[in-house]
Amino acid sequence: MARITRLTVLMAFMLLPLLALGACGGNDSEAIKDVVNSFYDAWNDEDFERCLELFSSSLGYSESNIEYMSAFREVIGELTVSDLAEPVITEATATILAEISPQDKESESIEIPLVKEEGDWKLAGGGLSDRPAEDGDVVRVHYILTLEDGTELESSWDGDPLEFTLGDGQMITGFENAVYGMKTGETKTVTIPPEDAYGLHDEELLREVDREDLPAGVLLEVGAYVTITYSNGTSQNVPIVEVTETTVTLDTNHPLAGKALTFEIMFVGVVSPLAPRGTLP
Repeated sequence: MARITRLTVLMAFMLLPLLALGACGGNDSEAIKDVVNSFYDAWNDEDFERCLELFSSSLGYSESNIEYMSAFREVIGELTVSDLAEPVITEATATILAEISPQDKESESIEIPLVKEEGDWKLAGGGLSDRPAEDGDVVRVHYILTLEDGTELESSWDGDPLEFTLGDGQMITGFENAVYGMKTGETKTVTIPPEDAYGLHDEELLREVDREDLPAGVLLEVGAYVTITYSNGTSQNVPIVEVTETTVTLDTNHPLAGKALTFEIMFVGVVSPLAPRGTLP
């Protein structure tokens, strides 16, 4: 009987850390939900100072953001949290799914990130909707860019995803067209012809200049690059494509003009205007 008692006591001590972890996880879960609910309560009450208090200090938000929040509040109106899932917690970071409902519009399921800062959970900025990408959306994507021969030119996978607004001309036409309608986690590979990328190579953009007009010390041979400055103050690094005794021909086309580009795209998500960061510039 004594052995059973000692075993029972031992098992009880072994369970204590697990119970403590469970309690801690439970406390974190409730704290995370409180932060999200507090943000939307403050948003609806137009208490933007309280909204800012709930963001991580690493985002650098300040009093100057209040005017932006106020302007967005007038456009978006009140927002209701209709459902909060159990958060996914990994050490000092977490994400939580929230169903956010604007007035007289369909609700959105949004994944909101948080960080633990000096023992308190804070909004980490961002908030990705699960809906398809539409015109005017701020979107995030990862991509790998290769040429027709398989040469890899760029990749976003070593850093943060690319963030841009669909339809505002930040990206080449073919890339934007590929992203329309994509949803979180979706991947696709597209080959974009020059017409929808950086255009065809234009012979009229070959510029012949006198050798004496180039800066002293410039290497005057085919394949070398020269920096030219336009009247509007912008500059461009362009290759030399022909050299004669008196002139040099420069190619001012975009370096990728005339090339078909292949993009492997992974859609991270739409940054929802209903999410906490969506209220800030």
